[in-house]
Amino acid sequence: MMLLDNATFNNLVSELIHANVTYLFFNLPNMDPTGAVADNYSLETSLIARFDSLRGNHTFEYFAWTGTQINPTDVLGNFTSAAIISDVKSIYNAGFQGVLIDMEPVPNDSPQFITMLQTFRQAMNQEPTKMLLAANSMKIGYGATYGQDWTWDPLYFKNVTSLVNFVIPMLFESGASTQYSYEQYVKLQIQLVTQYSLAPVLYSIPDWYANSTWHHPYAENLTNAVLTFSAYITSGAKLPNMIGLGIYALNKTYVLGQGPPTLGLETTSYDWSYFINHWADTSYPMKVGTSNQ
Repeated sequence: MMLLDNATFNNLVSELIHANVTYLFFNLPNMDPTGAVADNYSLETSLIARFDSLRGNHTFEYFAWTGTQINPTDVLGNFTSAAIISDVKSIYNAGFQGVLIDMEPVPNDSPQFITMLQTFRQAMNQEPTKMLLAANSMKIGYGATYGQDWTWDPLYFKNVTSLVNFVIPMLFESGASTQYSYEQYVKLQIQLVTQYSLAPVLYSIPDWYANSTWHHPYAENLTNAVLTFSAYITSGAKLPNMIGLGIYALNKTYVLGQGPPTLGLETTSYDWSYFINHWADTSYPMKVGTSNQ
């Protein structure tokens, strides 16, 4: 989150309410190897107050988003209970209702990640108001071997989801290079998550155009993800444990034009228009996870 002028911030809050956004994730610094998060939380506290002053009757839930994409095995092997307890107390005092743990990647069958989630839960239970715990998950694949990066076997996914209030599968880094192959990847992950998750699910989809080995711009983008979920739901498929879509944004985003993707430009207005018209302004998002869906 960054500081915005009043007019821009007011418009942002209006758009979030219009799109029925509930969970807001504040990207905190990465954990150090002990699991500690170095932050004075002054910016986060002021932003929470700004959101609260404008939300009216709408509900926002504020999550502290932390972990690491730099040295996950170091953190998983060295975190301490004292650091986790301190993190939770500071996060709670800053006004957050929950914590999202984002470790990328967590090796398949990592016992340390299970212990970390249990430690967070125990620390949260010590606070006066019950806090929520969420975790990003790797893709699910049959036959994943012990210690394999980026892919979890179904049993380990079940073990993780038994410890959290909701799980956030990351529907990117698929390696898909075409719209069709990405749609097939997303459909398979939806099926596996629906089958094996013991927690409610907030699916995370990308709002940027990336151009790398694992993020192909013509495959992984906001429009293709929304298109797949829309088609999946309207086909009559059931998503009993889905609580919504999470939009994963980067500080620097990408846009498609003539020729190769260009760095440093925002996601196209077409993509956001597609999201609004084919998700936020349709009837089924409100039915997701209910007996009416």
